[in-house]
Amino acid sequence: MSVCAYITSPFDKAPKPLNGDEPMVALFQSKSGTGYIKVLSPEQSKEKHLHIDCILKKAFAKDYKVETSNKNADVKSYIAEYYNTEVDVTVTGGFCLPINKVSKRSIIYPFIKAQKDKGKTISLQLTKGELSITGIPLTEINWTIDNKNKEITILLVGDKSFKVGNKYLLDVYHWIGILFKLFILK
Repeated sequence: MSVCAYITSPFDKAPKPLNGDEPMVALFQSKSGTGYIKVLSPEQSKEKHLHIDCILKKAFAKDYKVETSNKNADVKSYIAEYYNTEVDVTVTGGFCLPINKVSKRSIIYPFIKAQKDKGKTISLQLTKGELSITGIPLTEINWTIDNKNKEITILLVGDKSFKVGNKYLLDVYHWIGILFKLFILK
């Protein structure tokens, strides 16, 4: 999950980043497993933008090593400096699942369903695509089908306003998860 938060409430100066010009990177634990959190401060991005990426360790190749620079408590403490700050967020949520788990009522199902000719010798399928959407908080759906047509990776992009608080990242994660259920699984 990538969370690009543009600060909209009155804002004088960002707290000093702990790592100078380098992003803060730490391990985190969740119900889904161990992962990494990376924070880029507004000072580092040169604008009123607090950027946070969260990714599970299992998304990387087994031999890939992510260097951490901070403890989770440091990152949480830094984010706490922004509590009660209003932000307009663009969220990108990544989901990998077996292709047969995509609902037939899904917005992308007509595009990913393989079409076969009557003789079943020719098959046509859109294995990679992007839908742009206007008028709702979900603004984009990207997908790639891989692993011999058995798995699909889906990126959902949406915009919403939040207030940074103790459960900020959980609220953002919950919101993008609801969009995933509504537009892909139901």
